[in-house]
Amino acid sequence: MKKKWWIPVLVILLAGAGYLGYGIYSRSTENDTPDQALAGETTVVERGTLRATVDATGNVAPEQEVALAFLSPGTVAEVLVEEGEHVKAGQPLARLDTADLEDAVAQAQISLSQAQLQLRQTLNGPTDENIASMEAALDSARANYNSLVSGATTEELAKSAAALEQARIALESAQGAYDRAGGGWKAEADYGPQASQLWQAQAGYDKALSSYNALLEGASSTDLWAASARVKQAQANLDKLLNTPTSEDIALAELAVKTAEIALQQAQLNLKEATLAAPCAGTVTQVNVNVGEKATGTAIMIGDLETLVVEVLLDENDVAQLIVGQKAHVTFDAFDNVEIGGEIVAIAPTADIQSGIVLYPVTVALDPTETPIRAGMTAEVEIVIANAENVLILPLTAIQELGGRTFVLRQLREGESFEPPALGGGGGPGSGQVPGAGAPAEAERQPGNREGRAFGGLSGFMPVPVTLGASSETHVAVSGALQEGDVVSLGNITKTTEQLGKDSPFPMRRMMQQ
Repeated sequence: MKKKWWIPVLVILLAGAGYLGYGIYSRSTENDTPDQALAGETTVVERGTLRATVDATGNVAPEQEVALAFLSPGTVAEVLVEEGEHVKAGQPLARLDTADLEDAVAQAQISLSQAQLQLRQTLNGPTDENIASMEAALDSARANYNSLVSGATTEELAKSAAALEQARIALESAQGAYDRAGGGWKAEADYGPQASQLWQAQAGYDKALSSYNALLEGASSTDLWAASARVKQAQANLDKLLNTPTSEDIALAELAVKTAEIALQQAQLNLKEATLAAPCAGTVTQVNVNVGEKATGTAIMIGDLETLVVEVLLDENDVAQLIVGQKAHVTFDAFDNVEIGGEIVAIAPTADIQSGIVLYPVTVALDPTETPIRAGMTAEVEIVIANAENVLILPLTAIQELGGRTFVLRQLREGESFEPPALGGGGGPGSGQVPGAGAPAEAERQPGNREGRAFGGLSGFMPVPVTLGASSETHVAVSGALQEGDVVSLGNITKTTEQLGKDSPFPMRRMMQQ
């Protein structure tokens, strides 16, 4: 519908503009012609390269940067690197105090050895030494119990009485030495050793007396109960040793070994994690810990400064024109007259919304360079979204549009003439002829003066349909019946004729409605 409607409307516009141009010309002065009013300024069609770009400002950053932190809490014992130092993969960077961790590893190793020994004993059965040891323990427990039950023997009472007498003699001797040392009002410090010997002798005597009295009185019920319990436990240990292990006994012993192995592995891992190592080669960009501090948060940052990128934020309209792999040109505030090539390597799939503005992070990798670029520097990025070479170029202001079609007003070439179709005639309604399509070819075959009326009184110009190509903010690539060097009007003919048509006997607004 739109395409069919455009043909007659444009023809009416051409014919009506003839009347409008005539009315204007009759009222214009010598210095203010209708051609000047309609055509306005002109430009020349040029051939060259048109580059459309998206511009943004960002900062230089390492392509890869890793934040490292200790996985276990502790106190920093060593910091082994400085900022700016290059490190290799696996190189130690810092260490925590490992004294407690080393003790934990040693204890876990002992527990594992015990569990493994118990498993072997369960699987292989008791050795002669194990049996003899258990039997001896049982005999000792029984002898102690029997002694308590039967009471003290004459021999035991004699030994206890002799020990008591020796303790009494020692006490009297110590008392005499103490008394002699204290004569003549000596200071207490002068007979301190005698006082200590007296105290020890008194304690020995009290103990010997208590033992002798206990033998005379016999064992208490509490002593008998404890001795009986020891006998039962010794018998149970011997029975267990002599019995064949069950599948449950073996499973429990194996489980104990596995548990001990896991505990040892965890202790060893904790010890290993106390040393912070570089996961990859790079340059230390930050050191955030000091010796003696508690290790919390990011301790060290490592970046690959061999490969730098610029990170920029672009709005959704600009991002829609970008793809990974597009080339870019990057300049820096810190360096005059330095431009480095780059390439888009990443476009974030999700937006970063800031104050209601939808922005997408875009990463541009920089080409290798000898320029001493540093992370954090401000960079201006120009991303090439279109690059048309050897094309005809015009300013965007030269492009006219009517009825969904685009055209330009080209100045007639030397020896070329153009007459707009008459209403109802060759280019009028129903003729099917598109002004600027068939007419230009006809005009080139009919040389004549360039003062004829073209496009409704705009002498010396004719409409030429064009196809638009790549564009920048100011210019566009065009193709059509144009040549390098052609002169084209920069005036908006559709607006200008509508404004001037207010005084015309054939108003533009009324023509467009017909």
